[in-house]
Amino acid sequence: MQRFIIGLGATALLYATASAQNFTETFTNASNEGDWEVYWDAVNTFESTGGNPDWYLRLDNSMAGTTCQWVLIRQRVWPSAFSGDWRAADVTSVGLDVNLVVGPSMVNPEWVITLANDSGTPADDTDDCRLIYHATQLPPSQSGWQSFDFPVPADSLTLPLNWEVEGPCSLVDWTITWNQVIQDVDYVTFRLDTDNLVFCNFTNVWDLGVDNVRVSGGLGTTNYCIATANSAGSPATISASGSTSVASNVMTLSAEPVPNQPAVFFYGPEQTQMPFGNGFLCVGTGSTGIARLAVENGVGNVVTHALDMTMPTTPQTQITAGSTWNFQCWYRDPAAGGAFFNLSDGLEITFTP
Repeated sequence: MQRFIIGLGATALLYATASAQNFTETFTNASNEGDWEVYWDAVNTFESTGGNPDWYLRLDNSMAGTTCQWVLIRQRVWPSAFSGDWRAADVTSVGLDVNLVVGPSMVNPEWVITLANDSGTPADDTDDCRLIYHATQLPPSQSGWQSFDFPVPADSLTLPLNWEVEGPCSLVDWTITWNQVIQDVDYVTFRLDTDNLVFCNFTNVWDLGVDNVRVSGGLGTTNYCIATANSAGSPATISASGSTSVASNVMTLSAEPVPNQPAVFFYGPEQTQMPFGNGFLCVGTGSTGIARLAVENGVGNVVTHALDMTMPTTPQTQITAGSTWNFQCWYRDPAAGGAFFNLSDGLEITFTP
């Protein structure tokens, strides 16, 4: 019988491909990564039906007092899965879904997107450095759920088109500020703005739903090694979603398709490729050994694990900013015969502050 983890020497890797990852807040079961709110003089509610497709965040200020002809969708807590070094994470866009049921008349409405660094003072927004994007996308109409995605060329070394800088840092070279903030984003806001001269009165009424707030691009992860077909019909691929930021500590590991059987994610410092069970072992022990995470169970041919970066299985396998680790998923596969277990391919992840 083969042991689950064994020490291996390095061998040639057959392929390595970049893996784009995303984080989306769906508000399912009133989850709210980043503590998003739709701002104007009304309590937000989590609605379990009617979203895109189910749960969503709702602003209904029809019973409120003075409100305005613009609305702000903003974070109230950071760091979060939306925080961190967006260049290292290869971010390419941010977006959200909106359902405008009722809204005031707006003159020349537009989306204004803000990426901000709080300058180390989260309670004081007067010193925040803000990157501002004036979107060319049309604002929402009263026609049901609409999706909006706004480009964020985080890999650009100069200030991109349609972006500008606000705050105290606007007094220095804007390209310098762009490079500083895009590598240390604290929070994001989406503002539906207007040219109306009279902003706030008692006649403005909003009924607005928000869903699937997202940041898209890559997490700086790379798939490598190979996986073999299992009884679910195909080789299992490992992926990560959330953020590589150690401070935010929001990352979920996934592998699919897998049999609906017990599975374990594990990680180590080295890459290898050696026959093991019905597949290949892609993670080497190196000087730290292997970190084996909690046993999970496949459901719907998918297995996931919420990675807690603050709780290493050994001191040697502590995940820190700047460290690189290789992950893989081991799973039982009795229906396949042979060794009765198999593995996914490997995933290299470099973690950020």
